Amino acid sequence: MSEKRPIPLRPVLFLTGAAAAWGASLTGAVGDPVSLRVVGSVLGVMALHAWWMVINGRRTGPPSIQPLANAESLESFLSEERALLFKHSTACPVSSSAQHEVRRFAEAHPGVPIYQLRVIEERALSDEAARRLEVSHQSPQLILANCGVAEDELTHGQIRIRSIQRMLGLPNGG
Repeated sequence: MSEKRPIPLRPVLFLTGAAAAWGASLTGAVGDPVSLRVVGSVLGVMALHAWWMVINGRRTGPPSIQPLANAESLESFLSEERALLFKHSTACPVSSSAQHEVRRFAEAHPGVPIYQLRVIEERALSDEAARRLEVSHQSPQLILANCGVAEDELTHGQIRIRSIQRMLGLPNGG
């Protein structure tokens, strides 16, 4: 049984106050105490919820997408049954949009194994993955593989949550 730790409130209160001031400055409500209280209350509740999730061992933030950054993680991906490999260019706005779609998909389908390969930073690994999967390199590119064999792929603007769902034969892909 894990021991419950008390929630340290000072950082939460500090962050809540800072967030309220920032939010009020964005809305132009710096001199309006009612707006300041509303913004502070909303952001405070969000901060407390996030803090509670962390204290209780629950994840916050983006879904678990495994980084593919070395030969071992490539082998792990290639041994998976029906896993996705997202080849992402950190310098491309189209790839950033595709990454957003992949993250949305991962949030909706946490049981699907997803790996992300940053093609600029890991060029040799990207080339090796393309060679092993027998697909031409594209970026952004989402590859569905089954035990190291590429079954399907989406590239560029095709990488949308519904297209990913369709590719995997999941509901809501219509």
